[in-house]
Amino acid sequence: MVKIWKSDTSFEEFYTRARVINVKDIPHMLMHGMSLKGSFPKLSLVIESDATPADFFYSGAVYFIVSEPLKELLETHANANIEFYELELRQRGKIYKEKRFYFANIINQVDCFDRKNGKYAPQGDLINDIERLAIDETMVGASNLFRVEKVMYLIVAVKESLAARVLAGGFTGVRFIEPCEWII
Repeated sequence: MVKIWKSDTSFEEFYTRARVINVKDIPHMLMHGMSLKGSFPKLSLVIESDATPADFFYSGAVYFIVSEPLKELLETHANANIEFYELELRQRGKIYKEKRFYFANIINQVDCFDRKNGKYAPQGDLINDIERLAIDETMVGASNLFRVEKVMYLIVAVKESLAARVLAGGFTGVRFIEPCEWII
């Protein structure tokens, strides 16, 4: 079974609000599942939440931000092509040093949108205006974490076995939903 990786916004203490300070430095190809080796800048983010940053959060185009412990779990169990770039976090005017955080550039993309059971508007060969997300699990393959290819949105999918490891690890800021529960 495949789940969709989402930010947990249900509890303030598990939701991290942040903004990128040097947003103009973000590479234009950031959201396209391409390697960023040699072109990813040192990004600085300001944590606007008072609580400790969650293990997973996002800030605009910098969608997949993970703590070092979550990074280590993904490196070991995701079976995916992911590039990790360290970020500088600031909170209350100081550099946050309690944990390191990384942007996880998920390069794995799988063309697994179920066009027969999903509800959407085609836009050329891309999927747009998704009203019901459906995943063709026969197309998923060996990767435990991947981006759904050919959709106009960044949708990160995860196999249930990896989702269970993340939940068992007690990582904050993340929740997993069924594909049919996904909404923009």
